[in-house]
Parts: sequence; C-alpha cells; structure tokens
Amino acid sequence: KNFQGKSYKFQNIEILTDKRTYQEGDTARIMISTDFAKSYILLSTETDNTILNNKLIYLPNKSKVLELKINKQHIPNFNIKAVMIRHNQLFMENREIFVPPAKQFLKVELSTDKKEYLPGDNATMTVKTTNSDGKPVPAEVSLSLVDSSVYYIQEDVSEDIKLYYYGNRRAFQNTVTSSLNSYFYGLSETLEKDYPYTRHGSLFGYYAPGGMSMDDKESAGSPMVESEARSREDAPRKSLAKNKLQASPSPVEAVKKDQKPQSELKAADIRSYFPDTAVWKPILSTNKQGIAKLEFKFPDSVTTWRSNANAIDLNSRVGSEKKDIVTRKNILVRMQAPRFFVERDEIVLSALVNNDLTTAKKVECTIDLGDALENTQPQKVSVTVPAKGEKRIDWRVKVKKEGNVKITMQALTDKESDAVQMSFPVYIHGIEKYIAKNGILKNETSRNIDLVIPKERKKGSTTLDITLSPSVMSAIMEAIPYLATYPYGCVEQTTSRFIPLVLVSKTLKNMNVDLSNLQKNKDFDTAEMTKWMDKKAKNPV
Repeated sequence: KNFQGKSYKFQNIEILTDKRTYQEGDTARIMISTDFAKSYILLSTETDNTILNNKLIYLPNKSKVLELKINKQHIPNFNIKAVMIRHNQLFMENREIFVPPAKQFLKVELSTDKKEYLPGDNATMTVKTTNSDGKPVPAEVSLSLVDSSVYYIQEDVSEDIKLYYYGNRRAFQNTVTSSLNSYFYGLSETLEKDYPYTRHGSLFGYYAPGGMSMDDKESAGSPMVESEARSREDAPRKSLAKNKLQASPSPVEAVKKDQKPQSELKAADIRSYFPDTAVWKPILSTNKQGIAKLEFKFPDSVTTWRSNANAIDLNSRVGSEKKDIVTRKNILVRMQAPRFFVERDEIVLSALVNNDLTTAKKVECTIDLGDALENTQPQKVSVTVPAKGEKRIDWRVKVKKEGNVKITMQALTDKESDAVQMSFPVYIHGIEKYIAKNGILKNETSRNIDLVIPKERKKGSTTLDITLSPSVMSAIMEAIPYLATYPYGCVEQTTSRFIPLVLVSKTLKNMNVDLSNLQKNKDFDTAEMTKWMDKKAKNPV
C-alpha cells in the first residue's frame, strides 16, 4: 500500500492492478508508476462513450497505489487511462479491466440416481438451479439427452447462453492530438517552394482539414512524442468446456425381451431401439427450492449420452450445464452389416463380441437371418473371448429376395449375455426401364408396333400406355406439364419451364383457342420455384 518505487526503474508510465477480473462490490488496487518523480498524472476510468470519473494525482516519488470500488457501472468492462506530460512530451497508458455480470448467471447442476446404466434402464435426472450466491431460485430449463457419437459428425453449434445474453464487450479507441503537431497550411505552402519535400504530399507530411497540415513525426521532428496505447488483451470469456467424447459404439445395437434361454447360458434381451435422442424436454420448471426431477427410459444403445441444460428465470438470469452419462454392458455384441442389401448379393455379416469381465469367457454366438437371406456357414459358433478383449465372427450369406429383413445376433455366456437385432431393406436386382415407340397414321386406321420386352421382369410391374394425339398441338399440350413441373436445379435450367409455355400460349392465341381453362390449372403453381428463389436469395446465381 505504501510502495513508492524510489529505487526502481519504470517505463515512462505504467498501470498495474492486483487482478484483471473483478466482481461487483470488490475493491481494485491500482498502482500508477512512472520513471519521473514529482509528476502529475491525469487518471480516468472510462467506458465506451462515457468518462466515469477522473482526477489529477501527484506522485512525489515514482509510484502510488490507489483503490477503486467496483460497482454496477463497471460491468462488463471498463478502461483505466493515465495521461502525463513531461519535458514537453505526452505519455499515455491504458489498462482494460473486466467485471463479468456474475449476478446475472445461474448455476445449473445435473445429477442422476446412478453413475452407470444398462441399455433400456429407467433413470431419474435431478436438475437444480441456484443464483450467484448459491440460493435456490425457480427457473425454466430446456433439457436434452443425445448420443454423443452425433458430435463426432457435427459439434454443437448453439452459442453459450451466457455469452448470447451477456457476451457484449465495450470497445475503446484513443485519439490524441495537440497544437504541437499541427502547422498553418499557409506556412507549409510557402516553405515548400524553398524546401521541396513530397514524401507525403507536403513539407510536413499529411494534409489536415481546416487549412492545416499534420506534421509527420519522422520528417518534421516535432518535439511531441505520442505514446501509443498498448494493445489490450482479449476479454476473458467463460466458454463451456467441451466434454471429451468417448468412443461411440457402432449404431447397430438394440432390445426385445422374448429370447428363450439356452442350457447353462444366460438369456439375452434383444436390443433393437437406437434413437439418437433419448430426452428432449423444452420446458422443465424448477420449484421454489430450485429442484426439478425427470424420469425417462434409456434407449438400447451402448454409448455415452450427453445431457445439455439451459436455464433462464424471470429476472433474465441464465445458466447452462453439460453432463455425460454412460450406458454399458460387460458382454457386448456389435453387428457389422451394410446399410442395405440387393438381390443376388453375397455378403459377409460380422459380430464383434466384447468381454469387459475380469476373466476369459466362452461365448456362444448365433445368427438369425429370416427368410430373405440364406446362410452358407454354421448358424452357431463358439469362441473364447479373453478378459477385456474382443473377438470377431463372420458369416457369409446370400440374398434371396427383396423386402425387409431382420437380422438377430446373440452372444451368450454363463454369466452375462447380449443380443442385437436390426432391420435392413433388400432392394430388387434390376432397374426401371422405359421402352417407347411412336409413329404417324395418315391414311390407314391401324398399325402394328413391335416392342422388345425384357425376359426377366417383376410380376405386376409392367404397364402399357398408349397415347393418341389427333394433332401436333395436342401432343405439345401433353408435353407441357412435364416441362413445367420438372424439378430444375438452377436458374439457367428454369428457362425450360417458361419458354415452352410462352411459345405454346402464343401459338394457341394465334389459333383463337380459349386459354381460360389452362389459366385455372394449378399444376403450374410457382410455389416450389418461390421456395428455391428464397433459398438462393443471397446468391441467386
């Protein structure tokens, strides 16, 4: 407090504080130091456009410690500025101080009734909201529980609610000038005749408004030295700590409860329900004690679930919290399969069996393929999986017919077991084929047309359409709906939508055809085109 700095060497002028961040109600200790004893310094505290206070202080020695009471007007940040003139030179220093709006922040706590869960377990989550003093307050909370593997693909893009509402920071800009670095324009214009100097367009450097020219320090040698403000540090903002994502299991894990136990082996509940979102509660209100409870059931995924909570109360106080919750099994089977099958395919289906027990286990693995697939290998395979280890079992199968197929894999042991079931589409082997023939009947009333039809066709999939047009214009009218409603993808292609309409309309008018019925046709509605233009508004090309 009584430090005077007599025997220390300082910069021309310095500002030091005991902290860079304070809370409302704190007392900031500010040390003003200079290398010149017996100096007068103008000290001010400023916001972006307001001088809060200023005073002239005298330093009999080289340093002095002052105290400043931090109050509401200093939130979220303010600037301490010191200005001194010594030996006809101007010295200036700035220090930015941060005062986060802590009283506008809520503390949100998330807790569950267990540390870990089994897939499909019932759970209870407790949400607690308190103010900056730790006292409970009622608030509205939005709560979600999402499979964290989603964040491997896309991180959460929502901004921290604290920064969204209270993340603004005041900006400061210093401009210093005096009569010592300005000259009358007439003088410089006269001197330029005898002393040509065109580095910046005039003898004394840059032209200034009001008939004056500002002296360039390098060329004019003005005695005034401006001490530029040091670059300020970025405002420390509290950012939500990004939870480290644990390795997500394959999204092929699932639950059904009708599996029959095998001899000396534990029965397995078949897991079959794998949504990415387990909970979405847009409004969850805490009571006067700041407590709210939510009961829910976990899906069948074996993964890490990330819970996100954002809270706000009637006084616009906000807060957020994240918490990871794990669902796991000691014996786990993961199915590896393509997203879809095609008739006549021959594929390999794999089961990855994990043993998280402390001892090796003999595991009996089975696969159930349904009617659409044919197994070319034994359905049941026994393997020994080491403790904390993994084994892979492959089955080569053939795809027999189209439709949907359910595949079930089981891993059974005498202690714990697991089973997973997933559905896959099986597509037909083939393509859609369009065969067209045309011709003109002039004098005859009939004509034979030969069509070559593929030998292998799906039963009931073949249709024959015959279109008879009494004139060329009727054929054109039949083509118009196709051209007008085709989903074009860019501006250039959309000319194929309206140019044919314009030409046909002109032709019909020349033929004195009534167009009133066509104008009532809603098939040419521009709603889809309007949507496309709205999406491309920023870059229509």
